[in-house]
Amino acid sequence: EENPNFWVSPWLPQIECLSHPAMKAGLSHMGFGGTLEFLSCGVPCVTFPHFGDQFSNAKCFLDNQAGLPLVTKERNSFDFITLITYKDPVFTEEDVFKAFNEVLTNPIYRRNVHKMKLQSMTAGGRELAC
Repeated sequence: EENPNFWVSPWLPQIECLSHPAMKAGLSHMGFGGTLEFLSCGVPCVTFPHFGDQFSNAKCFLDNQAGLPLVTKERNSFDFITLITYKDPVFTEEDVFKAFNEVLTNPIYRRNVHKMKLQSMTAGGRELAC
């Protein structure tokens, strides 16, 4: 907590964090609101969906090479408890490093999320959605 490069808090204002010029990539479960925030800020994402629309939101980022999945094994189930419960580890420290290293060092992810942001703005962006 003493490192000035890290902000430790039980809650963070996501849109303000994503908007900060130092933000190069992030991790998200890809709920609809968070997905729009990553998109509108032009920040590539390492995705970790759990249930519902999160899988299709993550797929949009992955299909457009605007992010990478943290976990590649799909967790198909209609049982809510099964989807939100992780009895066994589904990723390792090395998986996190590899995903972020790729997103941070390969410029294709930032370029593609920026293209998606511009396409969204051209279509009316959040102003049209609200």
